[in-house]
Amino acid sequence: MWGAAFWQYYKEMNQIEAYNSPFLSVSRALYVKKVGSSGEVLSLVDTKNTVKIGDKLVVRLTVKADRDMEFIHLNDKRAAGFEPESVLSGYVFKEQLYYFESSSDVGTDFFIDFLPKGTFIIDYPVKVNAEGAFLLGTTTIQCMYAPEFGSHTKGDKIYIVK
Repeated sequence: MWGAAFWQYYKEMNQIEAYNSPFLSVSRALYVKKVGSSGEVLSLVDTKNTVKIGDKLVVRLTVKADRDMEFIHLNDKRAAGFEPESVLSGYVFKEQLYYFESSSDVGTDFFIDFLPKGTFIIDYPVKVNAEGAFLLGTTTIQCMYAPEFGSHTKGDKIYIVK
């Protein structure tokens, strides 16, 4: 006789805690992009900064791997008040990392064929388009053929004003 159990439950996105494995980890930071007299300036979005409709944000994902890996899927769930600036899918080469980027209504997916050992930063721009309080989903990274290598960020809440 065989048996199995499956436990599924629902939780608010902003109540999800981060999980970073020692093998593969991801973190996310939001920056407001402003153009000043000295050029572009990025300001970290935290409890002190206010995000306004029309602001341009940079989503910065930091990926750390302790070994070379293949076939990595990175998924960043966007808040409903954000829209991606680049909606076309395609291959990108940045910082010695080659990946396929694809935007959807819910978030942005990155498919990495080969992830070398080290730390890599992936940035993509979004524009703020709605007022209110929005849940910012998790960012998940996982090896597609070895699911034990995976991590995710915590969920969060973001407030957008006019």
